[in-house]
Amino acid sequence: MDFLSQIIEYKKDRIARLMRSRSEASLRDESEQKPADRRPFIHALESGTSDDIHIIAEIK
Repeated sequence: MDFLSQIIEYKKDRIARLMRSRSEASLRDESEQKPADRRPFIHALESGTSDDIHIIAEIK
């Protein structure tokens, strides 16, 4: 793997870990307030034209 690919993979992993921890915290907060009728849906979309990772987190 070249250097740029390693950086991209590291960033993807870091973002995924961050989103998981936020999702778990959100679920903990939510379970204290309401029954488990709401779930977070997290979509990580990688742009086809750049190396940026775009995160869209929506709670339904």
